[in-house]
Amino acid sequence: MNFKKIISVFTALIITAGTSALNVNASADNGFTPAEISDSEIKPTITLSKILLDEVPYNRTVKVQVMVDTEDYSYASTGLHIYYDPRLEIEENNSGNPKVKKGAAADMLMFQASYDATAEDYGMKGIFISTSGDCNAGISGVLTEITFNIPSDSSVGDVYPLDIVYRESIKMKDKFTTFNDNSTGKLMQAWTFTKGIYNDDTNYNFTADSEHIEKCSTLKYIDKSCDGYIAISDSLPVTTTITKPATTTTTTTKIPVTTTMTPSEITLAGDANCDGELSVADSTLILQYCGNKDKYTISRQGLINADADGTAGISPIDALIIQQTDAGIYKISDLPFKK
Repeated sequence: MNFKKIISVFTALIITAGTSALNVNASADNGFTPAEISDSEIKPTITLSKILLDEVPYNRTVKVQVMVDTEDYSYASTGLHIYYDPRLEIEENNSGNPKVKKGAAADMLMFQASYDATAEDYGMKGIFISTSGDCNAGISGVLTEITFNIPSDSSVGDVYPLDIVYRESIKMKDKFTTFNDNSTGKLMQAWTFTKGIYNDDTNYNFTADSEHIEKCSTLKYIDKSCDGYIAISDSLPVTTTITKPATTTTTTTKIPVTTTMTPSEITLAGDANCDGELSVADSTLILQYCGNKDKYTISRQGLINADADGTAGISPIDALIIQQTDAGIYKISDLPFKK
């Protein structure tokens, strides 16, 4: 499954995920042969943050950094296309421009950021960032920091891919070179876009951090040419309400999703993600699970809760009933239906 170009379209019953690979344009090599690029004097790498959230956020902001690792004072002119999952939103400043902060690596350079419509060709959203100067004042460190908003309907196990993409265009020219674009700078740029970022053609070795994969199994399938991600742990604790006999008092107990318990009773009808509430997020998870059980998992307790139609097994019908209950057509007390 290619997570690099996810497009999510949510309807009453259908979730469509479309993916496609990006190919590095041939001119990314700047006219040099692979052997010449390997001999580049300066070999920068540019990376994006790998972020794992330990809780499902609600309208939460996440700061993602674009980082440069190179020889200090080796570059001035840069231009980078940053593509991101279309479910994410970038915070805007008072002028309606993306809220992007210049980092210390570009402290002595001029800096600009704008939205990039070319990302739409790949089912993504994007921005274009650039620097310039009259000397090689760029250093290693954080080039820029981007503030993203996570969707309010995010679920455990969600992954939002981030990518640095070589995309040559007249108005937004990809660069990573010296102020005078000399031979050293041209070769440095060729290295940057063929070896210094992950891509489908020459550097498709991207992996999520192993400790992140342990907490978010979806990350093991992330595209090998991504450059970063925001992910939400799928090993979160769930809240179960236990009612004591002959009383109306309830006690909330935290039960890890990874527990070895064998659940046998519904804790909350329709609550597939075991967050203690019935909502559209539960129907979404069921649809995802029905479409791809390898990618989307539901805990054993969640599977028991999710069986809303009363027929053994989980199907899109359960998702429909949960959506209708969330809309007020049915009451939670009506679930599960009795056959």
